[in-house]
Amino acid sequence: MQPLQKIKFVGILFGVFMLVSACSSTQTEELATPTPIPTPIVPTKPTYEVKMGEITHVLQFNARIAPTTEKELFFRTNGRIRNIYVEKGDSVTEGQIIADLEILDNLERQYQSDKLALRRAEIHAENAQYSLELFKFNYESKDLQEASAHLEVAEAEKAVADAQRVYNITQSTASQADIDAAYAQMVIAEEALEEAREAFEPYENKPDDNLLRAQFQSRLSAAQQRYDATVRNYNGMISTGSIYDQTVAAARLANEEARLIDAQRKLDLVLSGLGFQQELALKENEVELAQITLQEAEIGIQDLEQTIADAQLIAPFDGTVLSLGVSDGKGVEAYNIYAVVADLTSIEIAADLSGSDLTDLEEGMAVTAVLAARPGDEYNGVIRRLPYLGVSTSGEDEDKTTRITLDINPQDADLEVGDLMRVTVILEYKENVLWLPPQAIRTFEGREFVVVQEGEYQARVDVKIGIEAEDRVEILEGLEEGDVVIGP
Repeated sequence: MQPLQKIKFVGILFGVFMLVSACSSTQTEELATPTPIPTPIVPTKPTYEVKMGEITHVLQFNARIAPTTEKELFFRTNGRIRNIYVEKGDSVTEGQIIADLEILDNLERQYQSDKLALRRAEIHAENAQYSLELFKFNYESKDLQEASAHLEVAEAEKAVADAQRVYNITQSTASQADIDAAYAQMVIAEEALEEAREAFEPYENKPDDNLLRAQFQSRLSAAQQRYDATVRNYNGMISTGSIYDQTVAAARLANEEARLIDAQRKLDLVLSGLGFQQELALKENEVELAQITLQEAEIGIQDLEQTIADAQLIAPFDGTVLSLGVSDGKGVEAYNIYAVVADLTSIEIAADLSGSDLTDLEEGMAVTAVLAARPGDEYNGVIRRLPYLGVSTSGEDEDKTTRITLDINPQDADLEVGDLMRVTVILEYKENVLWLPPQAIRTFEGREFVVVQEGEYQARVDVKIGIEAEDRVEILEGLEEGDVVIGP
């Protein structure tokens, strides 16, 4: 190659080199140096060690000191306040009226009238019962009844005969012979009457139901009637038969004949045996009707007394009026609470708990209570009463509070109604159990498990849990003491 040509070749080569160098420098200047990206730090998950220890499941709730016995009072009818007899804080006794309504003005007048009607019904019932007992007491035996009925018929027949004789005498003038005969009959009848009287005397003091006494008394009565008839006959014969005497005699005869018919009817009734039973039935019906009337009157009084009570606020027991929300003339509505009465001599703890809390409690469980104003003072007690779920009572008597009785007298501990208490109940307690904190337990679709570190690997392990406390969960199966669990 010629020297000139070598120089040209070197020049061209140098130019190409310079051009390439320039391009490379320009490209380097255009590309910025990239910012280095740090390697992301993977957060460390918490780990928990399975430990052996004790576990306590407690329930804590707020409560207040309240009277053991208290009652909310309300009217059972609408109206306006008539009178207020007490003030808030007053002591009341059982049955004392606290307030009443204006409608009592009419009800009280009606009550007085109904009480008189009740007394009238009581008297009628008593009289009917006395009449029945007297009828049974005076009832004679069938033989005595028949004897008495026969005697009454015989006496009636004799009276008719005497009346007929007198009537006949008034119709004609008697002869001296008839008058003498009538006088003789009168003397004979008088002698017979004396004999009958002497025969009856030994039996006069015998009981009325003595049969011989009844027979001799019947004979005495018949002798008396015969004597009276002979006297009337004799007197009629010796008297002048005027128009007046004839009229009287005719009337007397008609009257005696009617008496005879009535006596015969009574005898027939006695002989049939129906008389006593019918009269007894009538007496018993009278007693029953009187009792029905009395019961109706009693029911009326009871209904009215309830109506009056519905318009009153009445203290259910001895106590103190804690609240009173009525004023004179103010309208009230039925079943709204207008007063509260409580027995402040006996107080305890009362709490309003939710249904979920109540399901964990039982009557008789031990509790500890701390007065909010004095946290250092702790008192022991027991659950006295729970408001059982699902039990419905008559709204007015329903008390949904949980009641707790303290082991000491609340008044001795200077506790007062309304004081706030913090109550703790130990629901479950165990020692020497495996446990983990609640956050270590995972749940998925009802499955409870934990993630355990096994060397370089992690494994899911199903666990069975027991007591669940606020900061610990009992592990019954699946883990051992010292196992390390990785948190979520």
